[in-house]
Amino acid sequence: MRFELAQADEINAAIDSDLVQLSPFWTEREEGQVALNVHMLLSCEAMAVRMRPPTLMPPLEGILRGGICVEEHSARIRKPFDGESYCNWHRDGGGWPGMPAIPPYHTHYVPVAFHLTNVDERKHTFSVLPGSGLIEDLPSQANYDLNNAHHIEGAKVTAIIFNEGNVRKTDRERRTIHIYCGRSSAPPISNYTISPRRL
Repeated sequence: MRFELAQADEINAAIDSDLVQLSPFWTEREEGQVALNVHMLLSCEAMAVRMRPPTLMPPLEGILRGGICVEEHSARIRKPFDGESYCNWHRDGGGWPGMPAIPPYHTHYVPVAFHLTNVDERKHTFSVLPGSGLIEDLPSQANYDLNNAHHIEGAKVTAIIFNEGNVRKTDRERRTIHIYCGRSSAPPISNYTISPRRL
């Protein structure tokens, strides 16, 4: 799914401005390798255009089966990395207390990422491991043939649903908007994002 190039440019400009102004809402994770801001909806209206992506709603409904709500929204920058490549492999909410019955595809929350920069083999990517949604207890990557993984590349106006993130040795950053979708009947995945009254 794609959104308008002008919207991506507007969002990137807002991120650049926020970084220059040293906004206190930017935080770092993974030993400084990721910068994220979970409150950009407050200052950049263009961020909200992807809150209910029409082309993605049918697959999201197919996975979550109703009661969909937005759990978290963030702008993220995955910085250049000079170490060994690795994968971040987990299932959000797996094993948390207070969860309702096991959902279809054993998925309580679905992450959607919108590329704000072009992504190719020279950058960090997201991936999908076929069959990983069919098993209740997510096994380690050693149980899968990683040659079957689909590494998702695309232009800076591409949206993806994924279940794995790849960190590569690269001198290029990757920018994304992340939206986590869940069910209104399940516990929230976080309480980070402040939604402005206009939404």
